[in-house]
Amino acid sequence: MNCQILGNESQKEITELFTSVFTSSKGEKEGKLIGKLSSALASNIDNEEIICFGVYENESLISSVFFTRLKFNDPIKVYMLAPVAVSTEHQRKGIGQALINYGLDELKKRSVSIVVTYGDPSFYSKVGFQALSENEEFGVKPTIYT
Repeated sequence: MNCQILGNESQKEITELFTSVFTSSKGEKEGKLIGKLSSALASNIDNEEIICFGVYENESLISSVFFTRLKFNDPIKVYMLAPVAVSTEHQRKGIGQALINYGLDELKKRSVSIVVTYGDPSFYSKVGFQALSENEEFGVKPTIYT
């Protein structure tokens, strides 16, 4: 598997991947919405505030994930993982998990303290995320991934 950091020169193929995956799984309206979001994120990739990772197979982008830095008054590095996509024909092969783990490892090297996401806890727990209940204050569990 060829995981790598992507730049904004990959905007078109990133947008096409997210649009295709979300159209297939959630319908045309959601596909267009997430496609537009991924396009905006991809156009602003700077490898600091917005970081994008991808997986290629036979020179085709088959999976991609964004990590966007969140800013706080404290000097702490926090990123949001969202969105993530794996092309329909490559799902359920561990590619998404491998890519997320690749991204988390890269963020650890950059001294990132916390990564948060939203979505299916049963999926994200496979890559070390812990669900926070609505009653917990953010900061009670500062280690969101392992």
